[in-house]
Amino acid sequence: MPIPGWNEVLHEQLLEEVRKVGDFQLEEFGNLDPEQVDEKGTRDLVTWVDRESEDRLARVLEESLPEAALRGEEGRQRKGRGELCWLVDPLDGTSNYSYGHPFFAISIALLKGKHPVLGIIHAPALRETFHAIDGQGAFLDDRPLKVSPRKDPANMLFATGFAEARQVHAEVNLRNMDRMLHASRGVRRAGSAALDLAYVAAGRFDAFWEMGLQSWDIAAGICLVRSAGGRVSDLLGREDLVYGQSILASNGLVHDWMLEELELDPRFSAES
Repeated sequence: MPIPGWNEVLHEQLLEEVRKVGDFQLEEFGNLDPEQVDEKGTRDLVTWVDRESEDRLARVLEESLPEAALRGEEGRQRKGRGELCWLVDPLDGTSNYSYGHPFFAISIALLKGKHPVLGIIHAPALRETFHAIDGQGAFLDDRPLKVSPRKDPANMLFATGFAEARQVHAEVNLRNMDRMLHASRGVRRAGSAALDLAYVAAGRFDAFWEMGLQSWDIAAGICLVRSAGGRVSDLLGREDLVYGQSILASNGLVHDWMLEELELDPRFSAES
């Protein structure tokens, strides 16, 4: 799906600017005063680094594509002209970041209507930048990405996460985790949905599922996984999910089996 006003030069410039914001995050990594860490919800943390990163990214995105709207996790919003909208998670994995754990990322997606047409996930501490444009493939820096070819769940490595509202559906999460642990090589829970999705696109994970996420958590990853040849849906099997609250991303070969095996919390069964 073509992106009006976008080109390779703008794409490379945006990648460079995102990496600069990542460098800023690394400058503060490990130096946070506990008093500078706030709770914006149950077990959901935010720091001044999140807010400053979002401000910097918003300025860059407005310059790159002035007509596009913008929605950021930390509250930055801008109305646009037309159907393009940037979704920004300036620091996915804030808890990891706050504790000095390197598994965190910047996640940026461009939507055309409800369809993610561009995705960038940059992991500053890991020095990796995953990016994709709809119809043009997915890449880790300059290397093309492809989802894994594995078919047997017993040989697969899965990932999951427990979002902010995990206490509401803890029993469902634990049943799903137990089921997948017994069926697979293992299940990882690393604390950044954006990077989990990027790892599915890279073939490092065979599948990822989670409930209770927001659009800025998953939109870039959806673009990456699909561009790398994978499949993404919600846990009801619906593929128009960017504003839903459950997700299953896989190499495609195990997707239908996982939809049958994974339990969806009843409070998400009527999500739209």
